[in-house]
Amino acid sequence: MGQYYKVVNLDKKEVVYPSGSKLLEHGYLRNGDVGAVMALLKKEWKGDRIAWIGDYYKSGSNPKVDCAYKSELKEIQHKKKVVKEGFLINHDKNLCIDLSKVTAYEDKIDKGWELSPLAMLTACGNGGGGGDLHDENILVTSGVVGSWAGDKLSVATKPQGEIISFSTLANSVQFISEE
Repeated sequence: MGQYYKVVNLDKKEVVYPSGSKLLEHGYLRNGDVGAVMALLKKEWKGDRIAWIGDYYKSGSNPKVDCAYKSELKEIQHKKKVVKEGFLINHDKNLCIDLSKVTAYEDKIDKGWELSPLAMLTACGNGGGGGDLHDENILVTSGVVGSWAGDKLSVATKPQGEIISFSTLANSVQFISEE
């Protein structure tokens, strides 16, 4: 069975439902639903705690997410938008990713995917169903998937913090490990 995801603003208790609900149906950089969330992170959701939460997420997996993932959530109607530039900023880890430099992701299993750093880094429950990244994928085995879930994020035109590359993030896990 496939696992379906929703994007939750843990601070405002708001939710966005992507139209292709499986992670790999919508989790691409230039997807309109991902772009809509990035647009929210520029204004209304700027600096809020965000998580891409799947149906199979197990309570207790991430204490930052548990506080609100089953709360009453208000659905936000979003306008699909493509975001090609800017910086995805993690305020908690003082890191950012230049979205214009994200290239097609490749590993031994998955070829040529332009995965969204936002969706992959905040995904909770990944690996539980069809349409997820699975254990053979380097982003999963290195602990990158979900490592920013529940962190304060925003999207801006200028960088804040250390700029890291999403394309090489799997080889730089020390940047996102919990202290």
